Amino acid sequence: MLNALACPGDMEGEDEQAAQRPHTASRASFYDLCRCLQSVLTKRGNDAKRERMKRYIEEWRATGGDFFPALRLILPHLDKARTTYGMKDKVLAKTYVEVLGLSMNSPDAEGLINWRNPGKTGKTMAGDFPGVLHQVIAGRSNVLGRSNVTVADINDKLDWLNVTDDRGERRDIIRYFFLNCTPMEQMWIARMILKDLKLGISENTVLGLWHPDALEHFNVTSDLAKVTHDLPDPKLSLTNKEIRINGVFKPMKAKSVEYPHDIPRIMGNTTFWVETKLDGERIQMHLQGGKFKWWSRNATPYTSMYGADPSHGSLVPYIYEQFVPKVHSVILDGELLAFNTESGLYETFGSLKTASNEVLQKGENTTLALGKMVNLFDIVYLNNQSLVDQTLKDRRAYLHRIIKEKETFLEILPHEEASTVEEVINHLGQRIDRSEEGLIIKSPASVYTPNLRGDAWLKLKADYLDTLGDDVDLLIVGGLFGEGRRGGRLSHFMCAIAEDAKPGETPRFISFCKVGSGFKIKEMDELSRYREGYWRPYDPRRPPPWFVHPSNSKEKPDLIISPEHGRIIQVRAAEVNKTETYGAGWTLRFPRFIKVRHDKGLDGVMTVLQLHDYIRQTSERKSQLLAEMDMKVQEKKRKKAAVRRTAAAHAWKVAVDFLGVDASQITKTSDLFNNIEVCVVPGAGDTIGRDKHAIETAIVEHGGTAVQNTTKDTTMIIADQLSLKVSNFKRNGQYDIVQSRYIFDCLAANEVLPLNPRYMLYTTEATKEKFMESIDKWGDSYTEDLRTSTMKELFSNMNIDALSKKRKRKADANTERNGTPSDNIAEIEERYFSMIPHEGSLFRRVKVYLDRFHNIRITRDLLSNDLPAPQGVSIVNADEPPLPHEAIQDTALDVVTLKLRARGAVIADVISSDTTHVILDSGESRDLPRRTRLVKHILNTSPRGLHRRFYVVVDSWVTQAIDLGRLPDEKDFEPVLRDAILTIGAVGVSREGLKRGTSHIS
Repeated sequence: MLNALACPGDMEGEDEQAAQRPHTASRASFYDLCRCLQSVLTKRGNDAKRERMKRYIEEWRATGGDFFPALRLILPHLDKARTTYGMKDKVLAKTYVEVLGLSMNSPDAEGLINWRNPGKTGKTMAGDFPGVLHQVIAGRSNVLGRSNVTVADINDKLDWLNVTDDRGERRDIIRYFFLNCTPMEQMWIARMILKDLKLGISENTVLGLWHPDALEHFNVTSDLAKVTHDLPDPKLSLTNKEIRINGVFKPMKAKSVEYPHDIPRIMGNTTFWVETKLDGERIQMHLQGGKFKWWSRNATPYTSMYGADPSHGSLVPYIYEQFVPKVHSVILDGELLAFNTESGLYETFGSLKTASNEVLQKGENTTLALGKMVNLFDIVYLNNQSLVDQTLKDRRAYLHRIIKEKETFLEILPHEEASTVEEVINHLGQRIDRSEEGLIIKSPASVYTPNLRGDAWLKLKADYLDTLGDDVDLLIVGGLFGEGRRGGRLSHFMCAIAEDAKPGETPRFISFCKVGSGFKIKEMDELSRYREGYWRPYDPRRPPPWFVHPSNSKEKPDLIISPEHGRIIQVRAAEVNKTETYGAGWTLRFPRFIKVRHDKGLDGVMTVLQLHDYIRQTSERKSQLLAEMDMKVQEKKRKKAAVRRTAAAHAWKVAVDFLGVDASQITKTSDLFNNIEVCVVPGAGDTIGRDKHAIETAIVEHGGTAVQNTTKDTTMIIADQLSLKVSNFKRNGQYDIVQSRYIFDCLAANEVLPLNPRYMLYTTEATKEKFMESIDKWGDSYTEDLRTSTMKELFSNMNIDALSKKRKRKADANTERNGTPSDNIAEIEERYFSMIPHEGSLFRRVKVYLDRFHNIRITRDLLSNDLPAPQGVSIVNADEPPLPHEAIQDTALDVVTLKLRARGAVIADVISSDTTHVILDSGESRDLPRRTRLVKHILNTSPRGLHRRFYVVVDSWVTQAIDLGRLPDEKDFEPVLRDAILTIGAVGVSREGLKRGTSHIS
């Protein structure tokens, strides 16, 4: 164990020293700070920016005062004590419109609110909200020259703005800024509120200017105040840089690798650990004296949600007993995940809030659709001792000693050992088959370094396998039931290719692979239910004549469906291998579902001849990829060797197409592309009769920079066609890839044109968001006039087939008839109002059939095809409304119907596969046993394994739910028949033979 951390007495001494420092912020002019920021913004080059910031910091340091008040204004995005103020640009703009007394229809008001739109603003700073704001208030401000506002004054107002929810108080704060600050100061205040100063220098630079240890200290504290308090003198190094309990830090990170072939070399050709890459939220848990604290990777506090003690939160009440008694203080690193208890799969990151709310509302002992669990993979602090300098192997051993795992709540992430490329690829394929993201590779000898993204931890995503093979279209011919949590429902589909039949002959279909990954749960269920009545058990002794599958194969479908009723799906795989398991003699390795091909018939299924072509193409692609990787290795070797040569000695060896232009030999003619850096890929310009050299020359002539390899300052990549290098840039996802004609269109217009989808070869997520604000889905700008030259290109994007139009008309008709679908409303509520549950959404996920009709109305798919409807049951279509004579008049369930509908339930007039609850009238005591038998008969005779069954309860379940404000356990309200005696609920009643027939059966 390492030495203990500083004791409380040390901390008190630090606080006393801080209190004795001069309060520079109350005397420091905010105007001087803004002048410094403006100077840094306008200076060219990192050195000049750095020197200007350094001068301001040294002037502040000379006073002896705490630099935190200024630092939190210079780096507002790192100040975790303040949130987003509840004011983004739109709200801030509207608040200024009110403060300035502008009409909402005035040009200046429209310019502020629509600041991104040059046509609306009429301002030269369009596209920069603080710049537009400066122009609007410049002619209205009475504060001339310097203001009298101090740095402390601004911090006081921003603190107030951060805590108040009152619109009037926010307006008063903005009015204070307008009446007391210059337009230039207000421009920088707006940048601080929006937490984006755009200075052109990083936080690493600013922190390094304050103290050499500042960045390292911030990585382990995530606290700017602590950085300045602990490091007042750059000549004195911090002796204790350890992680501290209840002190949030930036966690260690994994570096991306492009190919699995790089991993053994990076790991030193020794044994390494392989873990699953989790799609959750990185979380650090601090526990001291029975009190928990939680933070995200970005130091966002989550203690209020997950719990500080066993009495509060959605997680702590269920895990606090899992720590051995000898644990007094501990810091754990892990991933918080939402877990689907029905499918046995992890859900996506966005499901975490839903899972938290469900645990809070229903509790641990109720069956939950979504559970939440912490998957731990590291421990960095234990009983007042830091463990960061111990190896991962030793830290993991500590973790296993102090934690008692609890399934689906608190688990330790398992790992496997590997040492070869083939083992890595096999592990990656296993994760793909489980619909997981990829792999994390770790060195068991690695120490824990906060915020480091180095070679000790690597990540490999499943996207790597996408580069090896093309997609294929296959026919679903069979289904296989899952095991464990996926038991009782289809978890894989067997797919086939078509025989090359002669014209006029009906082809047979040959088994080829099974696919179980890539599906969303909803997609899997929809494919299972599609043509539900046509699935039949598969008998390997008597296979149908259209199906070719080895009789001795170890892979046999549980169910089979004939070709005319099967779905065609698009599948992606890494490669194709020989096998005796499937009739084709070949099978896909690591296949993944992409989508259902609604547009294809049986003639669109891959044939045997097409399979042979696919095998050849896949082999060629793999060879090409290996050659590319080998070239990269050789290139690295050449670069190392080139360091020992002069530029003249090796320049002639580089192909002309790969040479960049010599900027020193080009005369600059304009500043059109000033501050724009581009990387032109070889081959760019071929489509417009130009070449790489001509494009780079044009960019440099007009003030831009052309580089041969991307840097952090690269604005875009210029390319006109996909190549291996361009594909790598796309997978990286960091840069926009733009066609070369964009450069020459800008030159023709004599301005830097806004990017438009018609120029894009690849669009980053950030640019896509900008497009959504200014361009419709066809690529037509909301603000620019449509030119004749671009109209044909625009129309070519409008490819809506007849089927899509038909579906849209049908969807519009349904929406008009039924209003907004309940699922959409539920999604909106979960996304925006999940932390504020309200009565109107109590039954939002419930689709209920109430027993208000003389005959029980059901759809045909709830009965096996060979069974007639029993007496008292009517078989109807799902959308068939009941006739007046079918309804029971003046039943008590009419009132229950109103209660349900008022609280978000969908009321169904027929029991179908989508029904979640059937409600019986407990007041009809003489008829209730007969109705119960009928409903149970429907449950017992409906096809099993293909979908989830409904609950059967009496109407008091609704009353109890309304009283509690949550859905009670249905088993306490189900009618139970035993020895001809009907009781409600499970208390004192034997449930033998029922096997939860009235619960969800999978």
